[in-house]
Amino acid sequence: SSGSAKGQTATCTLDECTAACDTCAGTTCADASQTCDDPDPSETGVSTWVCTCPAPSSGTAQASAATCTLDECTATCGTCAGSTCADAGQTCRDPDPAAAVTGDWTC
Repeated sequence: SSGSAKGQTATCTLDECTAACDTCAGTTCADASQTCDDPDPSETGVSTWVCTCPAPSSGTAQASAATCTLDECTATCGTCAGSTCADAGQTCRDPDPAAAVTGDWTC
């Protein structure tokens, strides 16, 4: 933790995304290609760090890597359907919304 003050008690902070500690994220989020955020960097805010999936996928998890999903029928990406199905008057279906599974959408 860190913090300092002159002539008064310090307010200590602990950013679990960048600190090295037993409850800290370490490289958990980065190893999953996700971003890390600690919304409560107070010393008492233990295990409050959150991993967030990169766009266009979505998903968050507290104190662990997130499970990322990607609905290729609604998202904008290189493998996504975009408006292809709708423009043809058809319904789009993405049978596996896992972000790691792409190119499986059908009209």
